[in-house]
Amino acid sequence: MFEKKAKIETQGELAKLTKLMLEKDKQLLAKDKESEIFRKRAQKRLDEVEKQLKQKSVEVQGEVQEELIQDFLRKRRIIVERDIA
Repeated sequence: MFEKKAKIETQGELAKLTKLMLEKDKQLLAKDKESEIFRKRAQKRLDEVEKQLKQKSVEVQGEVQEELIQDFLRKRRIIVERDIA
């Protein structure tokens, strides 16, 4: 009789523990999914910022080249005007 009662209690405790483990597994899976979504969003933002920085770099290079061309043309005009005069 005692053994039967102990076996039933053990099975009940085992069922409770199994249920708790399944709940913890679900929580861990949810946390993993949350972390994955967060990581993907952070990577997307990082990619966007890098793209903007590259675009700015290209714009700055273009401005520098434009100024160099303008300086070249100004100097050339001065030389041409001196030759004409």
